[in-house]
Amino acid sequence: MGDYRKNRNPLIREAFKASQDSFSVHPKLVKKLKTFYISTDPDKFFEDFIWYLRYPISGVTERSPFVDRTLEFVAKFACCFLEKDEKPKDDPETEDTRNVSSADDEEEELPLFLYRLFTWLLDHHEVEGADARLRVCQLLNKLLKYMGEEACIDDDLYNKIYDGMLERLKDKVAEIRSQAVTALQRLQDPRDEECPIIRAYLFHLAHDPNSVVRRTIVRCIGVTRLTLPHILKRTRDTDEHVRRAAYKFLAEKVHIKSLTIGQREGVLGRGLGERSEAVRRVVEKEMIPGWLRLSNNNIVQLLHHLDVGNSDQDSKPGAKSAPAGTLNVLFMDTPYRELVNSFQYLDTDKLIPYEKLTPETAMYWRVLAEFFADQNGPGAEEYLEMILPELT
Repeated sequence: MGDYRKNRNPLIREAFKASQDSFSVHPKLVKKLKTFYISTDPDKFFEDFIWYLRYPISGVTERSPFVDRTLEFVAKFACCFLEKDEKPKDDPETEDTRNVSSADDEEEELPLFLYRLFTWLLDHHEVEGADARLRVCQLLNKLLKYMGEEACIDDDLYNKIYDGMLERLKDKVAEIRSQAVTALQRLQDPRDEECPIIRAYLFHLAHDPNSVVRRTIVRCIGVTRLTLPHILKRTRDTDEHVRRAAYKFLAEKVHIKSLTIGQREGVLGRGLGERSEAVRRVVEKEMIPGWLRLSNNNIVQLLHHLDVGNSDQDSKPGAKSAPAGTLNVLFMDTPYRELVNSFQYLDTDKLIPYEKLTPETAMYWRVLAEFFADQNGPGAEEYLEMILPELT
C-alpha cells in the first residue's frame, strides 16, 4: 500500500492538502493544477485525483469545514475547464471561422475531466456510508452550481443525474434527501404535469417528516398551476422555516393575479396573524410591498385586487380584515405628511365626491383615519383633522 501511495502524483496531493485551509487559495491552486493537467496524461491524472478525492468523500465520518473547503475546491477545478481561453488579439480569424466556432460551441460536449467526475460520483451515490452518500450529493450540487444556468449536459448524463438523485430522494437520511432535491431542481419540467421530479417533490412536500427537506422543496420547485396550491398549503406548515420559505416563494415568484380572491385573503390573513416574527416580517416587508408594486404602486388598485367590495371580513366584530391589516402595514413606515398627500380623493369639504366613492376609496379613507387616531406620535391628531370633515 505504501508503494502504491508513493506512485501518486505529489502535485495533486499538495493541492488537496492546501485547499482545506482557506477558500482564498483556491484560484491559485486551480490554475496551477489545470496547467499541469494540460501537460500530462489525462487518464493517469484522473486516476490519481480520484484516489485523493476518496478521503474527503468517505475517509472522514465527522462533519468538518476542511472537508467542505476541499469539495468546494474540487468543484471549482472541475468546472474551470468550461472557461474559454481567450484568443490572442493578433490572431487572424475570418468571419467564416468565427461562425464555424460559434456553431461548434453550441454543440460542445462537457470537458472530459468534468464528465468523468460526474460519472464517477453518480456511480457511487449508493455507497453504504451515509456521510459518503451525503458528500457525493454535495459535490454534485457544487458542480451544477459552478457550471451555471446556461450550461448544457447531454442526455446520457442527464439521465444518470435524474435516476441517481430520484433514488437519493428516497434516502433514509434527511440531509441527503435535501441535497437530492437541490440537484434535481434544474432537471424538473414545470410544463409537464406528469414530470416525475415534480411529482416526487409534491409527495415529499406533503409527507416528508423532515422540515429541512420540505423547505428545500419550496425553494426549488417551479411555479405552475399544479404546484401553487401545494405551496399555499405550506403557509400552514407546522415549521416556521417552511412557512417563511412559502411566503418568500409567493412574494418573489407569484403574481397576485395568479391567486384567487379567496387565496389572496387567506394568505394575507394567515400571514398578518403569524405568531412567528420572522414569517410575519416576510409578509410585511416583502409580500405586501411586492403586491403593491404589481398594483402599479396604487393602493386603491391593490384593494381592488383584494376585492374589498365583496368581502365580508370587515363586518366581523372585533376582527381586523386582511385588507385593513395590509393598509396598516403600508402606512406604518410612511411619514404622516406623505400619507395625507397621497390620499387625493377628498373635495374641499373633506368628503369623497360621489364619482370617486367606491368600496376601495371608502376603506382607504376609513383605515387611514383609524391609523392616525391610533397613533401617539407628534402631529398625528393634526393630520387626522386634515382628512376628516367638519361634523358640527
